[in-house]
Order: sequence, then C-alpha cells, then structure tokens
Amino acid sequence: MNPHHPGLTPSLAVTAAARMNVKRVSVTASLIAGLFFSAFVLAAVPGQIAFSSNRSGNYEIYRKNLVTGAIADLTNDPANDMNPQVSRDGRYLAFYSDRTGNNQIYKIDLLNPGPVARLTNDGASNYDPAFFPDGRILFKSNLKDGYGDIWIMDANGLNQRNLTPLLSTTEEWKPDATSSTSVAFVSGLRDASEIYTLDLTSNALRRLTNNQLPDWYPAVSPDGARIAFVSKDSPNSPDALFIITVDGQGRSRITSFPGDADDPAWSPDGQYITFVGRNGATYDIYALNIRSGQIEVLESDPRGDELSPIFLPAPNDPLINLPPWRHAVF
Repeated sequence: MNPHHPGLTPSLAVTAAARMNVKRVSVTASLIAGLFFSAFVLAAVPGQIAFSSNRSGNYEIYRKNLVTGAIADLTNDPANDMNPQVSRDGRYLAFYSDRTGNNQIYKIDLLNPGPVARLTNDGASNYDPAFFPDGRILFKSNLKDGYGDIWIMDANGLNQRNLTPLLSTTEEWKPDATSSTSVAFVSGLRDASEIYTLDLTSNALRRLTNNQLPDWYPAVSPDGARIAFVSKDSPNSPDALFIITVDGQGRSRITSFPGDADDPAWSPDGQYITFVGRNGATYDIYALNIRSGQIEVLESDPRGDELSPIFLPAPNDPLINLPPWRHAVF
C-alpha cells in the first residue's frame, strides 16, 4: 500500500530502498497472454514518459520515447532519485532525492540539460513535488509538525510557504493542483487517509472521499475535471484505480486486477492513465486507455523495478495550455 509515500507514519512509511518489497499490480488471468506477448514490443501510446527505476542498482530518473523506444538516464547519480513530475510546458522535471542525506526537491531543465538545481535545503524531509499551473512547485515537507504538510515555493525554490499549517495532527502528502486556486492532496494517519481539496484564496477545506478504507495518490486530469486515485473495495482486496469528479462525485473503479494497481498519472490529452504494475518478478509500467479499457505495456526491464511513471508533454504542445490557467495571488 502507498508505494509512493515514504512519510513518517509507520504504516505508510516506504523508503526508496524498500519499495521493491511493496505489493504492486498483478494482471488478470484473462490479460496475461496479451501482456506477455506485448511486453517487449513498442506500445501504441504516443509521446514520452519519465519514470524512476533501480535497474542500475539505485533509483534514477529515466526518459523513454514511446515511438522509438530510446531510453535516457536523466539524473545519473549514486543516490536515489524518485517521483518525477513535469511542468505544464514540458520543460522542467522536478523530483526528490536523498543525495545529501534527507530527501530534498530538485529540478532538471529538459531542454538545456546540465547540473540539477536543488530547490530545498533544510533539515526536513521533502517529497512529492508537483508543478502548480503558474510554474511554482507544490511539495510535502515535515519541517513544521513532524508529520507532513503541503508547501508551495517559487520555481527557483524561494518563498517557501506552508499551505496547511492548521493540519498539525495529520500527515498531508501527494499534492496536485485542480485549478489555479485549488490543490488536491491526501490527509490522514495510518490507514485513515482521505482525499481533500484546499481553496488557496479562502482556505476552505473540502473532503472529497469518505471511505472506511484509505484513499490516496490523487492525480488530477489535464482539464481539472476528474481525479484518479488509489483505493480498495475491502480491507483484503488489492489496491485499484478509481476516478471521481473534482467535487468528489461519481466514484467509479477503472481497473479490475487481482493484484495492486498504483501510481496513476494522466496523459496530456486525458486519454490515457499510466500506472505501475507487476508482470513477473519486477514492477513495470502500463497505460490504460480510458475509453476502450485497453492496457499497453510501456516499459518492462527484468533488471529492476519501474516506479512513478508520468507522461511528458512536448514543449509548445497546444494541449498543455488547456484549461486556461490564470496566475492567482494568495
């Protein structure tokens, strides 16, 4: 459970080194033959993805061209580099890394590759970066309350501010913007996690899920209308992917695997959701076509595990300008 949440809560804590032991997606028996057949051919899904993998021994951030199959190591560092997230214009990639001890937030310029830029530099542990529509970066930090809050900072790491200081007895993590004035995130302790939104102009907090089981890892669709997330049908059932509207309505399950399905992320056009799954001994990357339900294998490497996949929009792609996000002062 919660393979992407290395927070302080014991039941949710998963370090980078231990992620390989976390249960992941297993495919249904009816899909096994097709998945094994297509595991080593190029998927029909266009574009590029970024992901974290320990195929070289430690976790690095990789980029894969889904058309040519070419893969490049973007970080190439002996530390563990995790959870890549891309800016809306497709130029910058943020991630967290333990290369200086505690996990801190870093950024890469994909158009002008060079040394990574460190954005946080404190004694706290910082995780889960996500780009706000105007280029600022949301992240989770345990700097103030020891559990974790949602913070925001400028694209260069300046003007860091706690957005959830009043939530001092729970852990907040995995932020994702639903609009230019609202952020979705997970809040809770142990197995009592739910998805909320916070209006950044009024500070109004809204609970979107109200489940006896944990709901986590929200991923907002490109148009800001829907949220994919991870949940369960029963305490002993595997993790599955669900979708709700941005106001918490219309909960529906979109995967039916006997194993866990985790780490959803939308394509820029909203037609696909990529996620991690287990196909054999390692954790691999898949894409679900929202309309047809078809699953494609995007990346599989027997040398290690693939985690936290995201689609990379092409710079200047008109899709990345939708919806018309506006900068908001708050």
